[in-house]
Amino acid sequence: MRRPGAAGGPGGAQRPLRGGTHLNDVTLVAPCFTGGELVGWVANRAHHADLGGMAPGSMPPAAEEVFQEGLRVPPVLFAPEVEAVVVASSRTPGERRGDLDAQRGANVLGVDRLATLAGAPFDEVVAYGERRMRAALASIPDGRWCFEDVLDSAGPAPEQHTPTRIVVTLTVEGDVATFDFGGTDAQRPGNVNAVEAVTVSAVAFAVRSATDPTIPANGGAMRPVRVVAPPGTVVAALPRRPSGPATSR
Repeated sequence: MRRPGAAGGPGGAQRPLRGGTHLNDVTLVAPCFTGGELVGWVANRAHHADLGGMAPGSMPPAAEEVFQEGLRVPPVLFAPEVEAVVVASSRTPGERRGDLDAQRGANVLGVDRLATLAGAPFDEVVAYGERRMRAALASIPDGRWCFEDVLDSAGPAPEQHTPTRIVVTLTVEGDVATFDFGGTDAQRPGNVNAVEAVTVSAVAFAVRSATDPTIPANGGAMRPVRVVAPPGTVVAALPRRPSGPATSR
């Protein structure tokens, strides 16, 4: 079971620092074997309505640290004892148990379907996504464009009411695009912070929307796209700060 958390330095695996949006996002990962050989992995992520914390919904606007938002569990084997902890931490335990059952079932189906693709040329599928994206980027004139916006506040407290700048510079050179968020303000004591994975996801969506949405949504499509998100900024938050609902927008 892989679950959100936000603590841990390089080499750690707690979420959402290593991916995911916020603590409500619970990720279950399962291996797929055929003939005793590992074919790949299936995973699904579900937003759970409540995982504890200082307010129902686990996204309290007044949170200044991630510990106030709810339960954090590092990547561990999804055993009954782990499920019991998740269920016991929620204000809606029956709903949590049902959602976890649904996620487990989704992975069972995913493993079955992935097994039918054993031996498929996955490398070529990914390479095809890269070729399509490079062709789309090459059709855009080379250039450099800058944009700046602000978050009005980081929470309800008066000291959180100062704006936070978000700056991005897009550079297109041939078939490569770079999104540089240098100049963005530091992470804030409030749940407006995004971890780097969320920023990369937002860039991926923007690129597909502005080029060709039919480009395969696989890792190859992002090979010619570079994202520079300075650690410790509101677009690449480091441990302890909340990563609440604003990161999902």
